[in-house]
Amino acid sequence: MNRVLHLELGADDPEKLIAFYKEVFGWETHQWEGPQTYCLVSTGPSDKPGINGGIMRHKEGLPRTINTIGVDSIDEHVKKVEE
Repeated sequence: MNRVLHLELGADDPEKLIAFYKEVFGWETHQWEGPQTYCLVSTGPSDKPGINGGIMRHKEGLPRTINTIGVDSIDEHVKKVEE
């Protein structure tokens, strides 16, 4: 079975979204030191089921939620999507 490995949430005001998830769900965040604004999110302890992700500034034309799914063969799954 192929599982979601990482999620990304886009927001017009990422700082507000970060504060919301921290207050409501207790998510921990850490600012990525890369060339763009991106906050890494830990949704819980690594020894418990779940996934982590990131929060970024939403860019026009891009989806607000991105789910990264692990697969054994990208070519095989692209073929399934095309079919």
